[in-house]
Amino acid sequence: MKSFIKIFLLVIFAFFCLTETQTVKGNINNSVIRCLETVIPSLYAMMIISSLLTKSGLISRISGYTGIFPPVFLFSAFAGYPVGIKILCDEYQKGSISKKQAEFMSGLCYGAGSAFINGCIAGKLYGQGNTGNIILISTVSANIILSIPIIFFIKKAKVKNNSEINISFNLLNNCITESGKSMAVICMSIVSFSVITAFLKSTGIISVTGDFISEIIGRDRNICESMIYTLIDITNAENLPKGEYLLLPFLCFVTSFGGLCVIFQLKALTNGKISLLPVICLRLLSGVLSGIICRLIMPFMICGEAVYVSVNMGIHKAESPVPSVMLILMTFFIFKDNKYNRGAWGESAAP
Repeated sequence: MKSFIKIFLLVIFAFFCLTETQTVKGNINNSVIRCLETVIPSLYAMMIISSLLTKSGLISRISGYTGIFPPVFLFSAFAGYPVGIKILCDEYQKGSISKKQAEFMSGLCYGAGSAFINGCIAGKLYGQGNTGNIILISTVSANIILSIPIIFFIKKAKVKNNSEINISFNLLNNCITESGKSMAVICMSIVSFSVITAFLKSTGIISVTGDFISEIIGRDRNICESMIYTLIDITNAENLPKGEYLLLPFLCFVTSFGGLCVIFQLKALTNGKISLLPVICLRLLSGVLSGIICRLIMPFMICGEAVYVSVNMGIHKAESPVPSVMLILMTFFIFKDNKYNRGAWGESAAP
């Protein structure tokens, strides 16, 4: 029965893509622009650095003294959503930590990153100001509070510091290629979810849900629909009403949770190595906590900013997608070279 339902939904979705080509084309175009202008510039470098930290043995060396949680937690809080879970999955595969430890720590070593918050959310919705700091403080504080009940469990995840630190050009080459693959997964997830969002909108599901939420919270239906889009894919946050400070607690919630698209990205990146159920539960709790923290600190941090003034939001937008395109091309060429250069990958270099 489940297989029949899946096939039925797939046929309907395929029919939608074939018949609503202009809608699909427009959504894909917008999602690609978001990837080029926001996601890649804010995340690609951090993905490379995280891979270097793990593969060079540096994380293992630091963890031998402090435990693995503190350095990964600190780095992931400012690096971007997939970074923490990627490091922990690599350590789990190396045998440094158990599967259960990797799952619980992945739910806490999780953050949007200051570059993404200011570039994709706060900067585009509020311009210059403290809103980015409010979101960052709220989300990081929620993670810290959640880590307290399980700190004793996390302390057991301590790696012996007997690993050698090895940094070389070949290792850097490897990390750039691997991070390029991860970025491809992330960007393709965003593009795929843009089509799913278009499908939900065309079938009226978004409108019905928006009406229902509007009746509950008493806000305009269009705002509620934009909130739904943001919950599906957080990069849609830029389409929320600009200068609407009452939406800050919601933005903190969805930034802390990450949205359905981010969860899908994590599922693809981990490839089933760990269960995401603890991650989802912890992120929902963190989202609620961050929303509460945001509401508490808002009066002290946006004093004098509550009156919205028209701001040229373009100052937070990349001037051109060319740098991101060049990064993609360079990663492709490095990957192509690795196919024929086993020295960089060892004997198992063939993809």
